Amino acid sequence: MENQNKECRNCHSEVTKGVGRCPYCGILNPTIELKDIFKTIFWVLFIMAIVTYLLPKS
Repeated sequence: MENQNKECRNCHSEVTKGVGRCPYCGILNPTIELKDIFKTIFWVLFIMAIVTYLLPKS
């Protein structure tokens, strides 16, 4: 079974993976890593570029 705890990126306390706020320091989304944020931004921009390209030109 996989460990469901991760380290808070701010205070480094062990918190449950996917929790919305660290119970120790209060930071939002304490287990989200920077690479996850960049991946999400990349995919949003990629989909926006495809949709823009596929829209009919007027």
